[in-house]
Amino acid sequence: MDLMGPVNGNLGYVLLRPRQDLNLLLDHVPKHNKTRIISYNNRNQCLSVLIYDTFHILQFPTSERDWERITKGFEVKCNFPNCLGVVDGKHVGIVPPPGAGSYFFNYKGYNNQVLIGIADSNYEFIYFNFGTNCHVSDGDVLQDTDFYDKLQNECLKIPESSDVKERKLPYVFVGDEAFSLRKDFLRPHNVKQLTRERKIFNYRLSRARRIIENVFGILVCKIWYI
Repeated sequence: MDLMGPVNGNLGYVLLRPRQDLNLLLDHVPKHNKTRIISYNNRNQCLSVLIYDTFHILQFPTSERDWERITKGFEVKCNFPNCLGVVDGKHVGIVPPPGAGSYFFNYKGYNNQVLIGIADSNYEFIYFNFGTNCHVSDGDVLQDTDFYDKLQNECLKIPESSDVKERKLPYVFVGDEAFSLRKDFLRPHNVKQLTRERKIFNYRLSRARRIIENVFGILVCKIWYI
């Protein structure tokens, strides 16, 4: 991969060889507020479309107002109030570097790395992390990110709580059973211990969580060899 730039301050170009691995691409996509133009040097423009449509608008929230705007989207579209974002992981096939041995090899019979993403209700990433090998669970991958460090240290400027049907409820992220339960991170109830109320909660949570699954589905459609 050739990285050309920066151009005009924040703009730059990444030229990719045909069918080059997604991990090389993601290594050069900004994780926060900067924007780059991505160009795919091939007749098939799938990677260029992916970056233009998805990652060029990746903006991590920097204020309480930004977070509240995200939660409004989940409340309207998913009937899940105070949701700051939905989290999940995706295993991405790679060509391992020389000498890697079985470090990236998984039980499904191919080499991969884990892409962890956080999305809002508009099917847009607000954060992603890529590069951990497949032998680590999604929850452990998340705990090894700068996002999780800031979440633990309360440095994300998340609002403390809000009134929902006359009850004070905290703002939370949402994930599946692979992630640890925290006061600011919810996961489904165990299916073996469900009451009527817990079934309703799981249903509401799954309505929100399916957004991140759909985001990865969109990636698969645009990059056919994930």
